[in-house]
Amino acid sequence: MLGDAHDGKIGTFMISLWTQPGFAGSMTVQARPRNPEAAQPVTPPMPALPMPFQPIPYLQLSNAGAAVSPPVWSSAPITATCLIEVPATGLALALNVTAVTAGEAWVFWWAVEGQAIAT
Repeated sequence: MLGDAHDGKIGTFMISLWTQPGFAGSMTVQARPRNPEAAQPVTPPMPALPMPFQPIPYLQLSNAGAAVSPPVWSSAPITATCLIEVPATGLALALNVTAVTAGEAWVFWWAVEGQAIAT
């Protein structure tokens, strides 16, 4: 889980996946409400399990080492080095890394307080 964007202020997360030679895998961007009850339900009457993270779209700024111009909204699994913006207002974000069969990749992220998505 990446966390919340500055305690619920309007914000954007910048995320970069840096794949290394031989990497084979993918990740998806996911979110759920940032209120504490979503992560730690109050029982009763809430369900015993936390609310699951759900896939959300992100804005591609670069993909596989090339600029994406104009930036494009996507929800496709990410498989190559990229730089993306993710809307984070009121959301807890997570990256679901799946299907890694070889190699390694590095993830860098930072919250951008008060910044709107550049569309």
